[in-house]
Order: sequence, then structure tokens, then C-alpha cells
Amino acid sequence: MRIRPVSALAPCLALGLALGGCGGGGGSSNGEAGKSAAQIIVDARAALTSATSVHLTGSGTDMNFGQVTFDAHATQDGCTASLKLQSGTLALLRIGSAVYLKAPVAVLRALAPAGISTSALQLAAGSWLKLPLNLPQLQTVLRLCGVHNVDALLAPTGQLAKGAQSTTNGKKVIVINESANGRAIGSIAVATTGKAYPVEAIGGPGAPVQGTALFSDWNAHVSLTAPNGAIDVTSLLKH
Repeated sequence: MRIRPVSALAPCLALGLALGGCGGGGGSSNGEAGKSAAQIIVDARAALTSATSVHLTGSGTDMNFGQVTFDAHATQDGCTASLKLQSGTLALLRIGSAVYLKAPVAVLRALAPAGISTSALQLAAGSWLKLPLNLPQLQTVLRLCGVHNVDALLAPTGQLAKGAQSTTNGKKVIVINESANGRAIGSIAVATTGKAYPVEAIGGPGAPVQGTALFSDWNAHVSLTAPNGAIDVTSLLKH
């Protein structure tokens, strides 16, 4: 999802994760408020891609899955995430080039490779499946997996303009508004103290994905472990 994303986060709380760092709220100005809108976005994206991890939570509308609510921890080359879709809840884990997911049949039908029978999907439902990273139908949900994938969601597609300075999720921010053809399509709030991390992203009408996202728990330790007994999805093609 282009989530100029989606999220709401607990400030500096890692759910079951050891906290290694966090984007700060108070402190002296980092100078971002005095820069151009374009440079602020450049700085925010650079801060994001240099982070070892980030916690994203939120909700939005995706063209493939409809209303989605998610809670994800993205690292440099992986993620662990829970996505609540209209057709069920998807548990997602990416470790490097390996992708694991657990979901009900209705969700598996949309994400599994063609050629797998309904009976095979029913047997696999609720179990961890291992799938290839390059599977086309996975690309939507993999947008939350890896800080570089998340960064792509923040790439501007319209005209940028500086908005007001305010406080979001307990952090001082400068808001950058984006428009296309004279219509507002989204905004990104960037921290004005500490490192120039993105704090909130909003996609409105006209954006590829409409929703709201918050970013937090920067550089927390995230443990990614492959699930035991995962079923290789290629084995289901025989059934």
C-alpha cells in the first residue's frame, strides 16, 4: 500500500522486543523547519533508510484487499507484521529472501501461486507457509517489509509544500503537504528535534492508498526467526 501509510504507535514501547533506540520528541531543533519541503523529505527518507528498524502501525484502504489495519516491525532486510484484512488476519514474516505467512483460506486464495487447489489451501490454512520473495501477488503486503520498501512508500509523486509546525504523537514536527493537479493527496510529518525521522504519513483522496501511518520505536532490536515446520508452498502444487 502506498501508505503515505498507515499507523498508530505506542511511544517507545516494543511489544515483546528489546528496545534498542527510539526517535526522540524533545530537545533542540535539528534545523529541518528552516529547509525547503523537498529537502525535508530527502532528509526524512535518508533517516528512515539508515535506521536498523522501525515500528509501523495504522490502517488504510488498499485496492486489492480493501480496508487494512496493520502492526509491523520493519528491519533492513525483513519484517514481522500482522495485517487485519476484510477476509481475515494475515501473519507475515520476511527474513532476507524467505517469506512466511499464516492466514485463513480466503486470504491464501489471493496470495498463493496459481495451480493450488482449494482443498490444499484448506489443509494449509492456519499453518505457516514459505513462499518466494518475488511472487507477484505478495508485493502489496511486502511493502511493509524492510525499511527500503517502506521508504518507497514515501517517495513524492506530486508537488510539495511546507505546512505548519505542530506536535504529532508527542513529537515536534514540520508537516509537508503534497498535491497533484491542485488537489491535496497526502502529507508527511517530519521530526524537528533529534534525527529527521518521519513521524506520520497520511494519504488522502487521489493517493494510491488512503490511510494514516505513524512511525516509532526507531532502531529497536527485532528478532526474526523462521517458524518450525513451515510448508513450502511449491509442495502444494502437487495437490
